[in-house]
Amino acid sequence: MSTTAITRRVEVAGVLTNVTRMTAVVIRTDTGATITNTASHPDTGIYSFTITDPSPGLIYTFTITMIYLGETYVTPVTVYGPGAATPSTDALITSERAQTVDQFASLDAGVLLTLIRAASARIERYCHRAFALATRIEVFDGDGTGNLFLRTVPVVSISSVVIRDRTGVLTTYDGTQVLFDERTGELQLYTPTATTWVVFPGGFQNITVTYTAGFTSIPEDVQEACIHMMAWLRQSVNTNPLLLKRRIGDYEEQYRASSAGSEADISGRNAVPAVVRQLLSAYCLGSI
Repeated sequence: MSTTAITRRVEVAGVLTNVTRMTAVVIRTDTGATITNTASHPDTGIYSFTITDPSPGLIYTFTITMIYLGETYVTPVTVYGPGAATPSTDALITSERAQTVDQFASLDAGVLLTLIRAASARIERYCHRAFALATRIEVFDGDGTGNLFLRTVPVVSISSVVIRDRTGVLTTYDGTQVLFDERTGELQLYTPTATTWVVFPGGFQNITVTYTAGFTSIPEDVQEACIHMMAWLRQSVNTNPLLLKRRIGDYEEQYRASSAGSEADISGRNAVPAVVRQLLSAYCLGSI
């Protein structure tokens, strides 16, 4: 039977350092079941957590809780067990999925991957969001209200919220002091002893949120949109009369001027074909 493990190294000023306590809670992302883990501390500043895989191909969330100098730090980490497909953060579909479509079946692997990445980037720009599950660190301006909206959804967990006041003092809230809406990304803070919600003080770049968000599996309609986007990118070089130049690697396009709203206009909503807009209609967020 296979096992899955994660190792954490704790360094302070570049030196491996022991902490007061480090524990892990392991949850299967498919069922939400908690998996028993075995902890070990083989050397100074090194901590390992190991589980026995109930079955192959599983994905887990390891929530690591560390206590050091009286402060508690909580970090969620997504871990892929043996046989689990690891998603790329810059590709909305796999090469294998793309090759099920006839026009991509015989493409060179490098060209295919570049086309997938170009289509994925176009979709994420259009939707104003990322899709892949990942741990993210975002910085916000406080506005004096008790609400904050994270930029990536669905939100899976919050690791920490750090607020810097006007004197430079940092206050850290862990995941137990946060309420959030996984669908909208709205976040609120509270303290166990407080009778009112915590207000995010006004300031410039004074709030830092570390959290995990995104889809464990890219939704099927988004993957289908990526296929159509790839086909459009590949074919429009021959069908768009305004196109002067296209380069797929690092994606570059150059067009003649056109009248806004015309069928050939590739700005704004017409930057993607209608079928892609329809497939993505439930996933588009406001500009951020």
